[in-house]
Amino acid sequence: VYSDIGELRKDLVRFDATTVPAALGLAFLNYLLRFVRWHRYLRILGIPLGMADSFAIFLAGLVMSVTPGKAGELLKSYLVRIRIGTPVTRSAPVVLAERLTDVISLIVLSLLGVMSFQFGVLPLIAGGLATAILLLVLGNRRVAAFVVRLVGRVPLAGRFADPLARAYEGIRLLVAPFHLLWAGALGAAAWFAECLAFHLVLLGFGVDLGVVTVTFIYSFATLFGAITMMPGGVGPTEG
Repeated sequence: VYSDIGELRKDLVRFDATTVPAALGLAFLNYLLRFVRWHRYLRILGIPLGMADSFAIFLAGLVMSVTPGKAGELLKSYLVRIRIGTPVTRSAPVVLAERLTDVISLIVLSLLGVMSFQFGVLPLIAGGLATAILLLVLGNRRVAAFVVRLVGRVPLAGRFADPLARAYEGIRLLVAPFHLLWAGALGAAAWFAECLAFHLVLLGFGVDLGVVTVTFIYSFATLFGAITMMPGGVGPTEG
């Protein structure tokens, strides 16, 4: 309404809907590649979940993507426990590793276009440093144990100390350099597919900014929406 509802209607009428099937296919490819990462992570931790159940649980977890920071995707760990009895603390590291590699992937994709767009350099550097520090903490047993002890001393949060300690070894394994490398590459390919979907939608409106610029816009906006902790980034991401 604010941007002129009449002009918006005209643009929607002119939209080339033939771009939609390919855009939807690319968006679904994003989910398929992230499923491969999820299922591989389960195998690394020795969680014997069948392919069909794994895929169903992965898709069910997407329902909770609208929660702040996608924290609600821990539903997947709960569903794994219901299906095969694996404790939540054993599969929860997979969800954390997914979010970490998503952030790394989006930062890498954003960097591809940040120099040409001349925008967002400092936030990306800050995000990269924060992610690197978190990875260093997770990769060092002594530092991680110290953090768990600190959590144990905090009122109300203390009850999470024991589950964190039980989950730590799984997290440490999943963020090892080799696993971080292949998972980050897979995540980058997945999110790039969605950037291409965004590019096709723009083309449908007659707007061609180039793949590099569009990749930066989509990945940086997605990161920005996640940082605001709004449910699903709705609002800040689109803005």
